Amino acid sequence: RGVGEDMYGALEISREEKGKRLMWFANNFRAFGAPVLMLVHTPKYMGPPQWSDIGMWLQTVGLLAREEGLDTCFQEAWAVYAPQIREMVDIPEDHIFFC
Repeated sequence: RGVGEDMYGALEISREEKGKRLMWFANNFRAFGAPVLMLVHTPKYMGPPQWSDIGMWLQTVGLLAREEGLDTCFQEAWAVYAPQIREMVDIPEDHIFFC
């Protein structure tokens, strides 16, 4: 919660401005205007240790992108729409959508 409050504070969007907060949150689903959206999934049999491996891999991708002058933003917000994403993208049934 503290991170969220700090973020909205930096954006100068008060707690009372629910509409503005929702509009900003909606940017998650537009990838904040990024030209590329990468969807990451993994086999269901992988557990938390492998999820941490995915995190390290994502960090490496982010660092390599930054080295090339590109910013990244890893988002799990998309995970709530895994069923809808599966309708659009060929993610195997034995995989979970990660981010």
